[in-house]
Amino acid sequence: MTQQVHHHPRPVRHHRRHADVDLLTATPLTLTSGRHPDGALRLTVSGEIDMSNSGSLTEALDARAGTLVRDLTEVEYLDSAGLSVLFAHADLLQLIVTPCWSPS
Repeated sequence: MTQQVHHHPRPVRHHRRHADVDLLTATPLTLTSGRHPDGALRLTVSGEIDMSNSGSLTEALDARAGTLVRDLTEVEYLDSAGLSVLFAHADLLQLIVTPCWSPS
């Protein structure tokens, strides 16, 4: 099941990357439910998480009971509002990190 999150248009000052542009719509965020290979529920998040759509992520995380794998590999941008959502659910998160670089 794919859920495209839509919000009411409103002028907002977007993250630093687009600071010179006032956007009239929320940043696109896609939340997809499925199953992880081990059978656990999986929520795949893609797009950008910022103050315009972090509430939708909160609702999706709060709506799931039990073990839930949160796949954020397709998230392109995460601002402080998105981090706040993740911190609020920190006791349920497992961090998996892929090294970006290795020292020479």
